[in-house]
Amino acid sequence: MELVSDDGARFSLTVLGYEFPDVEALAATDPDAEPDEDDLNWLLVRGDVTTADGTRWSFEDGCLTAWEAADLGAWLRAVADGVPADVTDAWLEDGRISFTEPALAFDLATVPTPGRVAVRVTLSAEALPPDAASRAPVTLTLVTAADALGVAAGRWTRELARYPPR
Repeated sequence: MELVSDDGARFSLTVLGYEFPDVEALAATDPDAEPDEDDLNWLLVRGDVTTADGTRWSFEDGCLTAWEAADLGAWLRAVADGVPADVTDAWLEDGRISFTEPALAFDLATVPTPGRVAVRVTLSAEALPPDAASRAPVTLTLVTAADALGVAAGRWTRELARYPPR
């Protein structure tokens, strides 16, 4: 999924695979413990960020579960369709979708132009620039066409089909 803003900022998110792709290897790390449902469903994602001023960085982190990734797709689709409602099981507060790991959160900014949306991506923890002077979250506001957001939501959902909950 890639979101491109009118001001040149970009945010892309790609699923690299399950954080623990080999269930047997996961079980072997602790023979006395059975891997739980959460362990089996963490996804390793790669994020690529470009700010409006041209600053770039990437991150890789196991920061979404398969369920949370699906919730993100549903949220993006709802926003693109102009229905920012409680469409998911995710943690929603005032239209903001966040996840178990605090690396990513998404919400909306107001855009006075019909057919345009402004999605704010808040990056924290492992998603911050590697050379960040502080550990304060970074927020990227991406203004784009609602149709383009719909395309990104569709691509994200199709990509997730390869990584269903196990």
